[in-house]
Amino acid sequence: VQIPKKDGKTRPLGIPGGDDKLAQEVARIILERVYEPVFSEHSHGFRPKRSCETALRSIRPVWNGVKWIVDVDIKGFFDNIPHKLLLNTLA
Repeated sequence: VQIPKKDGKTRPLGIPGGDDKLAQEVARIILERVYEPVFSEHSHGFRPKRSCETALRSIRPVWNGVKWIVDVDIKGFFDNIPHKLLLNTLA
């Protein structure tokens, strides 16, 4: 399935089937139990009970004096992760 991008082009969107969804949920549960306790308290993305709102709330006390912010989007990041390296890292 191709989905439109802002520049008028499209990008592929992988839609997992039932078996893949089940495998992904099992992996999420296991990985969350292993890694959640060791994640940085400053990490908010894709974590339980955390969001953009919790991230903003955590930086509010130190926000004064900030002169610039960097917003980064690594093009095709998830499509280019070496899967063998990822699996070896998680094993």
